[in-house]
Amino acid sequence: GGDLWINAKVHNSNRLLLQVEDSGVGISARSSKPGFGVGLNNVKERLSRCYGAGAELVMEAREPKGTPATLVLPVEVVGATTSTVTGQEVSH
Repeated sequence: GGDLWINAKVHNSNRLLLQVEDSGVGISARSSKPGFGVGLNNVKERLSRCYGAGAELVMEAREPKGTPATLVLPVEVVGATTSTVTGQEVSH
């Protein structure tokens, strides 16, 4: 059990921030190297290949528990109700 918070916003008109945070046991309780596993490294590599240096995934260990994850993607603002993320529309 626990809580989950999800937030999405456009930052500085050119970056989409997707934030997910939970109140669970946290990544430090399950890993000797939190945030640096094979799966996360694969995701970070794919982000780099698809979006370049403008994209990133940040995982943090929060004490005493909980894990916030932030995904940052470059965006081009098209109109007041949609943004384009390299060809895909994202409502906000």
